[in-house]
Amino acid sequence: MVAANAAVTGKTVNVADTYADDGDFDFSGTRTFDEKTGYRSRSLLAVPMRNHDDEVIGVLQLLNAKDAPGGESRPFTAEEERLVTSLASQAAIAMTNRRLIEEQRELFMKKAQIWAATRDFLKRHGFLEVETPSFETYQTGCRHKIVSRKLF
Repeated sequence: MVAANAAVTGKTVNVADTYADDGDFDFSGTRTFDEKTGYRSRSLLAVPMRNHDDEVIGVLQLLNAKDAPGGESRPFTAEEERLVTSLASQAAIAMTNRRLIEEQRELFMKKAQIWAATRDFLKRHGFLEVETPSFETYQTGCRHKIVSRKLF
């Protein structure tokens, strides 16, 4: 629920103690999880991940700040909040870049399919003098120069 709030409002949520929360959030699910597992969720930090258009594309949520491994849980500091905000920004950039790369790959594949259909048409109607690569060759990312004769 806290992560959803951070996503919808676009604001960072920093809860010092989930058991002493003043009622802004319902932590009954967190408490049930703690009872079943023996874990103790205390501090919680939820930071929106913003892309280059300042749109929220995800949330980083951290539990239980600690000074050292095995140490006691404590609230997240303002400095840690700034650091996590910076990490959230970098994560958003990485996610956006991954999405853009995937979109470029899909665009390349569509162009390759169009090229293959065009090649097949030209081949069927005698407009190509040489054998051209198949669509499967283009799928592997190979590029070949095609020699064709004048159409008219």
